Amino acid sequence: MRSRIDVLLIDDSVTDLRLLLELMTLRDLRFSVARDGEQGYRQAVALKPGLILLDIHMEGIDGFSICRQLKANPQTAAIPVIFLTAATDLVTRLEGFKVGGVDYITKPFNETEVLARVGVHLGLAARRVSEKEGRDGADESARPLITPDEVLVVAA
Repeated sequence: MRSRIDVLLIDDSVTDLRLLLELMTLRDLRFSVARDGEQGYRQAVALKPGLILLDIHMEGIDGFSICRQLKANPQTAAIPVIFLTAATDLVTRLEGFKVGGVDYITKPFNETEVLARVGVHLGLAARRVSEKEGRDGADESARPLITPDEVLVVAA
């Protein structure tokens, strides 16, 4: 049985949290909930979830500040953050990526889209972890090719 939390939901909207909780339950995802940024940050550090769904506009610390803190902390820097917010303007969306978000979903959200994006990012995160674990135990000759020149030399 899994011991790790798959998704940490950080949002101050009870209505949105209720919908998200139903979605996570339908997908058989383990989740934790935080109603504000400070609590969310503490839970992220303690639980190390596979993914964080984070609202931007909350009382107290906003989602951008929380994301910056998460990315600055080596314990949480690799956790993917998806912003889930009513803010739809381009400047705000770009700021979300600038502070370290991997994706951006606008409210009101489509349930199928949320599940698809969560699934994609959980899969990518799991792949990165397994690749890192593989590299840690592998010798230098088994390392992945990084530069285009290396790829071309091997392909020739």
